[in-house]
Amino acid sequence: MESGLASPQDFGGAANFGIVGLVLAALAVLVYAFARNRSAARLARAGAAAGVLLFAGTGLNWPAIIIVLAALAGGAIAAWAPIPAQRQSMRAAPPPTPAQPAQAPAPTQSIAPPDVFISYKREERAGVAAIAQRLNALKLSVWFDARMQSGAAFDEEINRAVRGAKCVLVCWSPGAVESVWVRAEADIGRTRGVLAAAILSSCDLFPPFNLIHTDDLRAGVGPQNPEWLKLLERIGALVGRPGLAAYENAHDRAALGAWIAAYPNDPLADDAVARLRALA
Repeated sequence: MESGLASPQDFGGAANFGIVGLVLAALAVLVYAFARNRSAARLARAGAAAGVLLFAGTGLNWPAIIIVLAALAGGAIAAWAPIPAQRQSMRAAPPPTPAQPAQAPAPTQSIAPPDVFISYKREERAGVAAIAQRLNALKLSVWFDARMQSGAAFDEEINRAVRGAKCVLVCWSPGAVESVWVRAEADIGRTRGVLAAAILSSCDLFPPFNLIHTDDLRAGVGPQNPEWLKLLERIGALVGRPGLAAYENAHDRAALGAWIAAYPNDPLADDAVARLRALA
């Protein structure tokens, strides 16, 4: 009776085929492990499949079964494992972009505090504009238009200006007296010791501002109003230019000559010289 098991000779032939298949499967696994693109990965899978088919003809004796199982394990890795993500693309990765040198942040522009911050009620803007123009003519930097804007950014800018100004000039009027903002800005100037006060129209001041000297500008601004000259004396003392009132009131050669001699380094010195020459 013939046995169902293969003979030793049959085993030898099957083993030889098994070894060939095992080597083929191993090579397929190695090729797949180092595959750089899809073509190489597909070739590795084809090799694994060929190894499996080769084992199919080795017979089902027990040594061949062991070899087939080993080959199937290796072939499964190559045939059914997903292609790694870094190998999915068939295109070569572009060369890395050279690192750009870090750029320094743009310097922030600092706005110099004004010489004079004018606090007022919007209804009095025409009168305040006349004051600002006179102060600008005296080469003073003046802040007064910010109240025409609105928003948190402008509020912060106003706060910086009123706290950094050399002089806070509050222009009192009935509307300014009732304004919380005007009173708050005036109080900042008072607390800092840089407050100058003027009345633009008749009003009753609240404490403590009724105890602070206030110059009456209801008669207008200019050297014809002695109260304006007093206000300039106060402003000049606060901004470090004590000759402002004298310059405003100098109308002849003698007064201008005396002023130039007393304040040769004042920003208005060149203007004073020009006015003096014009009177020659």
